[in-house]
Amino acid sequence: MKPLFSIVLPTYNHAHLIGSAITSIIDQTYTNWELIIIDNNSIDNTSEVISKFDNRKIKTFKINNNGIIACSRNMGIIKSIGQWIAFIDSDDIWYPDKLSVVVDYINSKKDCHVFCHDEIMLNTKTKRTKNLQYGPFVDEFYSNMLIGGNKLSTSSTVVLKKYIESNNLLFREN
Repeated sequence: MKPLFSIVLPTYNHAHLIGSAITSIIDQTYTNWELIIIDNNSIDNTSEVISKFDNRKIKTFKINNNGIIACSRNMGIIKSIGQWIAFIDSDDIWYPDKLSVVVDYINSKKDCHVFCHDEIMLNTKTKRTKNLQYGPFVDEFYSNMLIGGNKLSTSSTVVLKKYIESNNLLFREN
């Protein structure tokens, strides 16, 4: 079955973190996904950690992107076969129902091509959390973005692949 979601996970030397990111995807209550890991030739034991996850839904590719994470994300988009592209960084984790909630929104808002949700940032040293809010869409959106900053976080964004392709939208590699 073709996955509804292709999840793109770029990484570099995150052996100590990537296992939690992968586990949070495997533990999703919604299961029609593929995980595309793009490893920027890590020199730690990232490859070892990834290989411990014996799951046919996980595909791993190597790249030498000279520290340009956009190259890794773009490679993941190109390699993806899902209808929707979701992004997660190797130092992030998802709640188990993240994809289920997103599917509900996709099904209820058929005319939307991009979904983004809030996040909780955890300071691992102090254990303090901070809520990061990215919406909702407001009037004068672009002015608001210029003043308040980008309202989208990569790890909380899901984009229709056809929308990416028809608008030639890839991450800027420069």
